[in-house]
Amino acid sequence: MKTLRKYLNAALVVAAVAWTVPPAAFAQDTSTTTQEPTQQEPEAQPQPAQPAQPQTAPKPAGRQYGTLNDDEPESNAQQLTPDAAPLTGALIPGVGSPEMRHSYWVPGFQYGNFIRSSKELQPFVTDWNTTNFIAGNLSVLQSWSHSQFAMNYSGGGSFSTDEFIGNSAYQQLSAVQKFVWRKAQFSIIDQFSYLPETQFGFGSNSSLVSAGVGGTFAPSFAGLQPTYQPNQTIFAALGSRYSNSITTQLEEKVSTRGAISLTASYGLLHFVEPGNIDSNDVILSAGYDYLLTKNDSIGVLYRYSAYQYPEIRRRFTTTQRNWHTGERLRGVWHCSYLWALS
Repeated sequence: MKTLRKYLNAALVVAAVAWTVPPAAFAQDTSTTTQEPTQQEPEAQPQPAQPAQPQTAPKPAGRQYGTLNDDEPESNAQQLTPDAAPLTGALIPGVGSPEMRHSYWVPGFQYGNFIRSSKELQPFVTDWNTTNFIAGNLSVLQSWSHSQFAMNYSGGGSFSTDEFIGNSAYQQLSAVQKFVWRKAQFSIIDQFSYLPETQFGFGSNSSLVSAGVGGTFAPSFAGLQPTYQPNQTIFAALGSRYSNSITTQLEEKVSTRGAISLTASYGLLHFVEPGNIDSNDVILSAGYDYLLTKNDSIGVLYRYSAYQYPEIRRRFTTTQRNWHTGERLRGVWHCSYLWALS
């Protein structure tokens, strides 16, 4: 019995020790345990390249106006539409006009002042005087798909301390209606003025010379050549007068290098004060332009002119045959020559 009791006590001690001591597997560092290999994901197959979507550039503003900074790069300057006027037409060849992208109208107000050290009739006598000009301006541009209307208007008055000049009013209007087709173009040009003196010298190189608000806000279009305007010489420099000239011009391409132009014009000059001679004129012309090279052109023109003076009952006519040559550089008329036979 004693022997059996000893064996039982020994078994209980061994069981207690085994219970208190953790197994060796749980005492090992987890870093040494072996991990099962992870299953690799299948490699992605290359997808066919998608065509690049074209990036649409943002639409430009209706019109870009220049800044006052003279150092602005030329790339930012407003682009000019090349002057496409024919050599044998009625319009003055120019450097082109700013590109117009939308219609608009702009009103304005204008004031000018001229100070002189002598009077109008006594240029050698010192007598200081001043003349003030006040005007309201309006510029309009309306564009359609195949036509365009542009107008510049100025109207106001002048007040002078010179008794001879006195007070007066003036009006100026320039308007162009243009229709454009694939091979033809038809234009109606009207220039009207009511001035206290001859248009030559009026405004003394100020902004009063031209109608409209002026600057970049005014629609830019070519003016009529002096031949198609009523003549106002220095011999009729003083006195209020009405002047109006309306001209129609048709241009049509007859080949890849050749174009014809037909022009009809009517003008009148009427003086308010007595002692001057009124006049009116009718001018008809036909021309042919031919493009020699990319920049060089030649043209031949036939012009018929009839001048009438109702007050003195006089009338005379003239005919002219002109040869024109011109050179364009980057779409701009660089130089032009004329040979005339009357």
